[in-house]
Amino acid sequence: MVLGSIASPDIISLLAQIQAEQDKVLTAQGRLDSHIALKRSLTMTMNEMVTMNIDVSSLADKVQETDAAIVQAANDYASASLAGGSAVQLLKEKIFSISPAVPTDSPVDFDKSLLKHFDLSSPSVTLDAQYFSYESINQDNPVSVLNNMENYIRAATSELGNKPSANIATAASAQIALQQKNYNLTGTLVITAVCTHPKVAMITPLVLDADAAVQAWNKLYPDNTIDTAAISKNSRPLLPEEDTGNTLDVLSGFSHGSGFVGMVHTVKREETGGRKGALVQMAESLQEQVKIANWLEDACGGIGADASIMENIRHLLNQQQLIYHVTLVVMGAIPSIKSREVDRNIKAFADISADKLTAHFNALENTYGYGGETVSTMAQTANKDGKAVALQNAGTQSLMMGLSKIEQRKDKEMDISSLLTAFDDYIGKVANAQTGVPMHFFVKRFSKTDLERQWRQKYITTPVAPANTALPGSAGTARK
Repeated sequence: MVLGSIASPDIISLLAQIQAEQDKVLTAQGRLDSHIALKRSLTMTMNEMVTMNIDVSSLADKVQETDAAIVQAANDYASASLAGGSAVQLLKEKIFSISPAVPTDSPVDFDKSLLKHFDLSSPSVTLDAQYFSYESINQDNPVSVLNNMENYIRAATSELGNKPSANIATAASAQIALQQKNYNLTGTLVITAVCTHPKVAMITPLVLDADAAVQAWNKLYPDNTIDTAAISKNSRPLLPEEDTGNTLDVLSGFSHGSGFVGMVHTVKREETGGRKGALVQMAESLQEQVKIANWLEDACGGIGADASIMENIRHLLNQQQLIYHVTLVVMGAIPSIKSREVDRNIKAFADISADKLTAHFNALENTYGYGGETVSTMAQTANKDGKAVALQNAGTQSLMMGLSKIEQRKDKEMDISSLLTAFDDYIGKVANAQTGVPMHFFVKRFSKTDLERQWRQKYITTPVAPANTALPGSAGTARK
């Protein structure tokens, strides 16, 4: 259904019946909640009176009487829920079985009508998150987890309506199935958000094309047609009491919302051909190598282990690691998908100016002196200054290696930060969104009298308006 289209009278009638059945359930639920709130209030009052050393034996009997009322209300609520659920399901099946006999052409004159947006709805957001692990379930039946996630997404987005909720859940399920097929997943974090947008789209003023409206009426009600030829001959308009009660229902506005489903898939990547025992042995060997390398560098005036040792450790750690894949399904408000650019700004550089180096070597010369040195003292001095030089070289080398890696890897990555950025942008767009998934429709109703009056206004120069009738332009009423 789109704005300006004609709503089927049969569907409108069935929707009214569904609303009546749901109201019965809500009434029973309200009665139950009222009894529960009453008992809580009486219990708090009784406890307060006990602290004041007041006899509450008579009040305790009254509180116990509310238990029977709560049980009765709970039974009534359960019965109403079961009966209402069955009735609503049958009515929904009737809606889907109705053939589209409604005219597809809109009777609205869009050249004279205007689409406006008003802040008539209350903005809201429902946020939820759940992690689904694939390791704690029966691996022989991975489809069960996929079904659980699809049902969870469908329930979390049910506020959008049955069809939009089913569409977004199916799309998310397809994304998850694709990830399961191509990667070894350990789990999936599902983040869901449903927002109602504050702006409501309304066609106002809603001006009908008299000819199109009459044609649509005659197609909807072949037994109660509007005879334009008779109207031209008869100067007296149709009186309101002569109306049959049929109406031409035009969708004049709708409130809308949107749904956001973000998924973070944890992928476990492990090198093949390696055994756990071999990895442990390699780790122990590397640990000994690091100890020896540290001792040797320290004895030679260096600092830290050799770079090749650290590369071996990185290689070991990369044999088993966790990586993340991010997927996103959005309906109603499309956020900007921005990736995180790998680019680090260097705030400070190593202090290696010429003046500082000159001062450093002058200090070394004063430390050595010009006489009295022994082999042992010179070795100790050289060892200390070697450590200083090695520390300076290590800092410079690390800085230059970092700059090289940044230059090589200045690319774009899609990660969890991208998902959070997309969610922030999504929430920002919801506040001013002028479109989305329709959630509630507004219907403007035109009676046969209204349509005859508008046809007269178009083709008859001096229309005769009956007494005690609404003025032109006020025909129809809006209802939600």
